[in-house]
Amino acid sequence: MKNFLSALLAALAFLLPFGSAEAAKPTTAREIRTQAYQSLAMLHVEAPETARLGRDAYAVLVFPQIRGFGFLGGFEHGHGVLFMNRVAVDYYNLHAVSGGAQIGWRKFGYAIFFMTEESFDKFIKTKGIDIGINATATVDSGGFSVHKSNTTLVHDTIEYIFDEDGMMFRLGLQFNRITEAHPKQ
Repeated sequence: MKNFLSALLAALAFLLPFGSAEAAKPTTAREIRTQAYQSLAMLHVEAPETARLGRDAYAVLVFPQIRGFGFLGGFEHGHGVLFMNRVAVDYYNLHAVSGGAQIGWRKFGYAIFFMTEESFDKFIKTKGIDIGINATATVDSGGFSVHKSNTTLVHDTIEYIFDEDGMMFRLGLQFNRITEAHPKQ
C-alpha cells in the first residue's frame, strides 16, 4: 500500500507542473480571438450542423483550447471569446475543478451555442457556474473529434467538445466557472 501511495504521489507531482504552467500561459486578446475564429471554422467543417447553429444562435462562446489534468482531484483552464453576429464582443476564462476517480491530462476545444436571448441571460445570471457529474474518457485522439453534449437542463443551450487530445479517465463531481476576462490587447 505504501508503494502504491508513493507512485500516486509521484504521478501527481509530475502532472501538477504541466497543468499549472499551461494554465498560466499569457495570451493576448488578439491571439485568443484568432484561435477562436480558427477553431470555430474547423468545428463548422467537422460538424456541419454547427454552421447552422452558429447562424441561428443569439451568441456563441468558444474556448479554442482548454487544458486540464487530474489525479484524484483535477483542474481545467482555458480562454474564450463570445461571438454575437459573428463578431467577437467579449472575452471569458473557464476554470473547472473536479474530484473523484480520475487520472491523466487532456486538451480540447469547447463551444457553447446560446440559441435564445433567454438562455444567454440565464448564463449571465448564474455567473457561468455549473455543477454536475462528469464522466470523461479521452485516449490520445490525435485528430479532430466532435462530441455534442446537452448536459445543461436548458434545451436552447447546445454544447460541443471538439479537437480532444491526451489521455484522461474521470468519473466524479465537477464545478465549472466561466468568468469575464480582460486579456492584454
